[in-house]
Amino acid sequence: MADVALEVHGDYGSTFRAMILVAAYVGVRPGELFALEHDDLTVDEVRVRQSRDGTGQLKLPKNGRVRTVILPPPAREALLAMPRHIDSPWVFTTKRGRAFTKPALNLYWNPVRTAFGRPAMHFYELRHFCATHLLELGLSHADVAMQLGHTDGGKLVMSTYGHPSEQGARQCLKAVHAEGQAAPSRRSVATDLEFRLSSAVSYLLNPPSPLPT
Repeated sequence: MADVALEVHGDYGSTFRAMILVAAYVGVRPGELFALEHDDLTVDEVRVRQSRDGTGQLKLPKNGRVRTVILPPPAREALLAMPRHIDSPWVFTTKRGRAFTKPALNLYWNPVRTAFGRPAMHFYELRHFCATHLLELGLSHADVAMQLGHTDGGKLVMSTYGHPSEQGARQCLKAVHAEGQAAPSRRSVATDLEFRLSSAVSYLLNPPSPLPT
């Protein structure tokens, strides 16, 4: 889907392609995506500290908490491939260099989803893809909750997404046995900082199943 943006939006396509991939692999909410500034990005992390609401005003992210999350390679590479408006603090801007809002998002998103053959697909579904993708990589519900910005320890992730697919589970188990490591789901990453960093970075920086293009 991300590559469809290149076909639909021409010279601007690389910017909207990056928006799609950041939403899909980082899992930020649309309002958080609109409010990202260049200073919020590092080589492999994103600091989510604000959100743009429906009126265009900036506020704290949902739940009122600033968080730092992982920036996987597909999203990072897409960001590097897009042009930067040096006179704007925002990572993503419209063709005219303005800050994104929900109406602006729909303007660019609608032709992409139609060309992709999913005219009813909501942009928010990219966030759902992120959650499912991380679960299939073997991260615990608590790990995924931290990436998404939930504060319930993984309860919503569990009730909404359940368990990863059987195929994804088999791939994870094969990788675990091949590397001779303990399955990451057997430990609570939320309560073990060292294990969280090693497992999350390992899985997120080496994603085996990319977003369909």
